[in-house]
Amino acid sequence: MRSNQSFQDAALPQTWRPTAPGKLFTKTVDWTLSPDNDKFELLVQGRKLSGGAKLLGNLDVAPGAFWATVKVPGVNGQLLVLDGIPNADAQKLKETV
Repeated sequence: MRSNQSFQDAALPQTWRPTAPGKLFTKTVDWTLSPDNDKFELLVQGRKLSGGAKLLGNLDVAPGAFWATVKVPGVNGQLLVLDGIPNADAQKLKETV
């Protein structure tokens, strides 16, 4: 049987989303970003987008007072702007992808 520490250290896919206070104060839509090796899944207001992780290579993080803005470039020059994620979490997201 594994200890809790070993279980926590296991490589599990990370999921990124705004916090409840972040959603309240930034008035962001509900979103979840789940990168996993060479692909990702992004849910925005119940709408699913997915693609190759290479698309996240140009992800931009703009820290704010408490919450960051994450800008995800899309196809055809589109830009998806996601708010409400704590600055530290957004930085970890950028390092992960």
